[in-house]
Amino acid sequence: MPAWRFACVLFFLLSGSLPLWAQQPSAPELYPVEREGKHGYIDCSGRIAIPLDFDGADRFSEGLAPIKVGGRYGFLDTTGKLVIAPQFAAVAGFSEGLAAVRDAEKWGYVDRSGKLAIEAKFDTVGRFREGLGVINLSKKFGYVGRDGQIVIPVEFEAAGEFSEGLAAIRVDEKYGYVDSHGSVVIPPQFTFADRFLEGLAEVILNHEFHYIDKSGKSVLNFGDHRGEHSVMMDLVFGTTRFSEGLAAVPRDGKWGYIDHSGNFVISPQYVSTQYFSDSLAAVCVIKKKGHDSVGTWGYVDKIGKMVIPPQFESAGWFKGCLADVETEDQNAYVDRSGKIVWSAPKSPKPKH
Repeated sequence: MPAWRFACVLFFLLSGSLPLWAQQPSAPELYPVEREGKHGYIDCSGRIAIPLDFDGADRFSEGLAPIKVGGRYGFLDTTGKLVIAPQFAAVAGFSEGLAAVRDAEKWGYVDRSGKLAIEAKFDTVGRFREGLGVINLSKKFGYVGRDGQIVIPVEFEAAGEFSEGLAAIRVDEKYGYVDSHGSVVIPPQFTFADRFLEGLAEVILNHEFHYIDKSGKSVLNFGDHRGEHSVMMDLVFGTTRFSEGLAAVPRDGKWGYIDHSGNFVISPQYVSTQYFSDSLAAVCVIKKKGHDSVGTWGYVDKIGKMVIPPQFESAGWFKGCLADVETEDQNAYVDRSGKIVWSAPKSPKPKH
């Protein structure tokens, strides 16, 4: 993970809940960068748009971005103006007009003015999705509404964000799904469950990797992948989910992309993949480096054409004009042609 992504804590209650930062359409595209311990923002050309004056900076969401000054966190807008003064011990990005914040040892939510909208009384919290936010009290999980009232009782072992009207929950070490009223619509039966996207969700049932529909019926089955550590890690971290009509799935130890019918649109040929974002997906191939073989990342389009050749140690998602990547000694951003528009030396690795 690039060094400029500071520890702005967002509580991901189920594995696979990766951040999907939603910028306002009218806001300029700005990206956090770090150099020599100071953080700021660049635009699509790599020009510094907000000076590197902060101790930490994270991505914009809904026109505001978390920043760190002297050990406390606040928010700035796309002009670089501090709109919520650094005052919190930890924060997360805005979602549906609210941002999770922590002061002392409890979490709550603030609105865009910085006013406390929901009292800080929870052990951990998640982002608001579809009008509900996940909350944790005494190691049990439930959901709160925007008015701060508990809508779904705090009674689950784990709970995830709502997506397409459903959320994954865990009961007796099995995952199922509830609707926005808290009614169980798909009984707990899975050992892993991701959120619904494009009408389907990834689950593991009896050690097999399935996609299910909203009735809980398996519509795609990709078999037993026990012992395949890389496959299981990709499932857990949500890089396989449907996005833009395609999803990454494994076959014979390689990854490719299927459509909603389960047909391979891009044949299995990669050692690891990420989901599509803005029509491109990062994929990993094995390349020779001296006497060693190393995983190297590039980007493909939705017909499988390698549009940015494999050359990076790691590669993130395109969110607009840029994607974050790592080379052997640099943290960087590339544009959609593969050109590096910003780079900074990696922090030295600690000595053993």
